[in-house]
Amino acid sequence: MIDKIFLIGLGDIGRNWLNMIARTKGIGEIVACDIDKAAGNRVNSVLQGASQMGFYPKISFKELDLNDIDKTTKLLEEKQPGLIYNSTTLQSWWVVMTLPPEIHRKIAPAGLGPWIPCHYILTYKLMLARKQAGLENVPVVNSSFPDAVNPMLAVDGLTPTVGGGNFQLQIPRMKQVVAKEENAQMKDIEVYAVGHHSGIGQPFWAKILVNGEDVSNKYPPKRIRELIPKIRYPTTPRTGPMTGPPEQEYIASAFLANCLDIYFDTGRIVGCIPGPEGLPGGYPTRLDKNGAKIFLPKEITFEEAKKINEKAAWEGDSYKIDNDGNVTVSDKAYQIMKDTMGYDCKSWTLEENEEKAKELVIAFKRLRGY
Repeated sequence: MIDKIFLIGLGDIGRNWLNMIARTKGIGEIVACDIDKAAGNRVNSVLQGASQMGFYPKISFKELDLNDIDKTTKLLEEKQPGLIYNSTTLQSWWVVMTLPPEIHRKIAPAGLGPWIPCHYILTYKLMLARKQAGLENVPVVNSSFPDAVNPMLAVDGLTPTVGGGNFQLQIPRMKQVVAKEENAQMKDIEVYAVGHHSGIGQPFWAKILVNGEDVSNKYPPKRIRELIPKIRYPTTPRTGPMTGPPEQEYIASAFLANCLDIYFDTGRIVGCIPGPEGLPGGYPTRLDKNGAKIFLPKEITFEEAKKINEKAAWEGDSYKIDNDGNVTVSDKAYQIMKDTMGYDCKSWTLEENEEKAKELVIAFKRLRGY
């Protein structure tokens, strides 16, 4: 059994993840890492909160900058983790929402594709350090845009074990709406889906069962798109820039669930997880101590599933990845980024990701006025 878990990144999702695992029975040692030394205070807060509920997890904090690959390698060699959860990125997905609404409305249609370098580079450096530390068999759950980053890393043999979130988050929503329609309970609904980060608005495939009975024909993608908005509570339109992260506990839950399935060797089949086996987009996947293995129902072939994800990536997030890991964004996304941020990049190679990430960060800071 895995004993030691590494959490890298104590931002909003990482902190939520840590709060939940600190209240999970049977967990061994957790080493929480962040570039910000002050993040150690978050670990103290988690420990104190867990103790209120009778949990006393063994959690320590380590300052860690993934840009320093040698120091990361040394820490991994010293601590010998059995599982790593990566919750790092140079710019989280919601940060563009801190722009004034009129600017955000202009930049949002570009999708996440142009921002891939910000999600890729730190994960790349982590995976390189894992290799240098001789820990290539240690599972890694990656939260940094795994739909795209995992297959890009696979080109260099550095792919994480699996991702989390993204289309995985649609599975409970589907269960919720189908349960309501069928007068059933969510626990009685099974969903196996193929889908990309871009969500139900783009091509996806789903097999849905209620108490073991296949009802997929009653819930094609078009109907799912009609039903899901009905379970959301009405919200007040945003009139100013977002001042902090949105609610992300449910996202952290998905990553934690994937980590725990590996940690406890459950063999559970998750309805959809992004980035298993270095593949683009999300697929039904079995998780256990050995990692992740896609588990496609007989109704869909691997070729069909991959094609759905690649099409959704292009239509929803405006990017495509070739066999060498090079990325190209759509003409529309390119023009949006150029017009709004002065960021002039239509395509780039794997080797150019760090350079492009730096350019993106500078361009965004200039747009924000700081």
